Amino acid sequence: MDIDAVKKRLEMLGYEHNESEDNVIQYLIEMTAQTIKHKCNISEIPECLNYVWCDMVCGEFLGTKLTTGKLESMQVNQIATKIKEGDTEVTFAEGTDPQKRLNSFFKNMANGNGQLIKHRTQLQQDKFK
Repeated sequence: MDIDAVKKRLEMLGYEHNESEDNVIQYLIEMTAQTIKHKCNISEIPECLNYVWCDMVCGEFLGTKLTTGKLESMQVNQIATKIKEGDTEVTFAEGTDPQKRLNSFFKNMANGNGQLIKHRTQLQQDKFK
């Protein structure tokens, strides 16, 4: 996977990348590659995991930015739990701190959304056919 794929995904997520972050992103590409290889017990990452790999890099990158207080360009809206049309009433979810929701989202991305376990299971099933 190349750094341009990660930059495009970050842009899709609403993050404005700057060139000074390229070294960090490259490091995370290599780090997550090792994570995928270890979790799946493989020596090369198959093309079918490229999207998962890209999301893992973005999750690690944005999660680190959020944790260190350097994530300024993303906005999180509150979640509406109740909407009443007559006389307009909107109730927002309580206890859903935007930073906590972002952190949870980034952690889910960084962990591969369960896709690595599915891939490893599939590899093992194919091995015993």
